Amino acid sequence: MTRFFAPAALGGICLLCTALLQAQSVEPPPQEELASAIQRTLEENMKALNEEALDAAMATIHSRAPGFRATRDQTRDLFEGFDLVYRMTEFAYVGTNGGYAVARVRQETREKEPTGGFRPNAIEAMQILREEGGIWKVWTTAILEIRQLESEK
Repeated sequence: MTRFFAPAALGGICLLCTALLQAQSVEPPPQEELASAIQRTLEENMKALNEEALDAAMATIHSRAPGFRATRDQTRDLFEGFDLVYRMTEFAYVGTNGGYAVARVRQETREKEPTGGFRPNAIEAMQILREEGGIWKVWTTAILEIRQLESEK
């Protein structure tokens, strides 16, 4: 009986190890999950801005972010003064450190119907996010470059 048990147990352990390795290879690495979560937050922000939904846009900003109130006020002013289209043209996850996550983003902003009152632009920025309630939210933005775009008149 001992001779039968040892090979059967060894075979069972091998099957278990194989199953665990296959399960691990199916799961995306934590870094990919984090990058996806951050990109999702930034896409939700763009969607809310395009819909001019102030509360939804602010829900993507960390409530204790240093510029929270100023961001809310400036966003409200933009909604009242212009009819804009926001588009994220590039996203690259950079990394995390000390509870912060960083992504490099390119964004274009244009008027829906060009009137000449707003200068279309493209920005390249580092978006810094922190978790709040288990969700990554924008903490601050460091603008690296602003380029004026041709108007679509």
